[in-house]
Amino acid sequence: MPIEFTWRRLTPIIPQANTFGAMNKLLLLAASAAIAFLASAKHALTEETPEVSERASPAMWRIVDNDTEIFLIGSFPVLPEGASWRTPAFDAALAKSRIVYFDADGDSPDARSKAIGIMMTDGFNPPGTALDSMLAADDLERLRSVAQEVGLPFAGINALKPWRAALSLSVQYLVRRGFDPGAGFEKALLNEAKTLGKEIRYLNTIEDQFSLFTELGEEQEKDFLIITLRDWRQRTDRFDETFRAWQAGDTAFVDDTMNAPMRNNAPSVYERLTVQRNQDWVNDINSILETEKGAVIVVAGIAQLTGPDSIPSMLKEKGNAVSRYGSDER
Repeated sequence: MPIEFTWRRLTPIIPQANTFGAMNKLLLLAASAAIAFLASAKHALTEETPEVSERASPAMWRIVDNDTEIFLIGSFPVLPEGASWRTPAFDAALAKSRIVYFDADGDSPDARSKAIGIMMTDGFNPPGTALDSMLAADDLERLRSVAQEVGLPFAGINALKPWRAALSLSVQYLVRRGFDPGAGFEKALLNEAKTLGKEIRYLNTIEDQFSLFTELGEEQEKDFLIITLRDWRQRTDRFDETFRAWQAGDTAFVDDTMNAPMRNNAPSVYERLTVQRNQDWVNDINSILETEKGAVIVVAGIAQLTGPDSIPSMLKEKGNAVSRYGSDER
């Protein structure tokens, strides 16, 4: 495909620049939810459940040593307009903290430029290769159907690598459901922290974020796309439930839907995307404890903070003083 044609056709597929900070979180969330149908959920949010807006309580933890206090909060990559999530405990932690740590800078011109470069180089199949040559006939038909459902041109999707195709389908689905990838929890907190004069720091780079997916094996990333396509309807329904669970601070539900299926059915992918990544974060958090004084906030994706291989669990195993903050244990 000529590059001019490629860029013109993929304009709807490449999210706007201010959405790059949420991209790898969206894909991780989508990949986890995509295989959730392989395991039965143990929890449910029913009509009898109190309105989430009345008890919104995103999960937070407190890690302390002699002179440092870290508030670790679980974020959700996208938020619908008007979503309730603030609590008095969060407001108190923010007021007390002088530094807010995020995963990676996705908003600076440099980060946006690098993200575009990665997606334009590592996000496309080699010349002569396309998704329609990788997928079985039934999966290819599913790809066509899902692309049409979310309003993306099949010609553009067909040129993408599997991980990038899964990202594009997932982001477009969320946009159509009213979620703004450029207005997620982290974006809102970043803007507020800057307004309040907090120091902003990042634990990783945009390259680190994308490497979670660009360094997957060919079969692993293809499995992401195939599983997403084979259970698109159940996956998208599960996304709504997972969002409400995050909003309510229901970490057990989040682990059931986002971590347990991958942990049980795709252990090599789980090791790469969850265990290894969380181990790196634990090292970063312990470095903060060693070098900083006073209170700070660290923001991580909610899936990283739930389950037996979560950041809080790993910190406890290393002897850190860790406790759930601002709400009852769930």
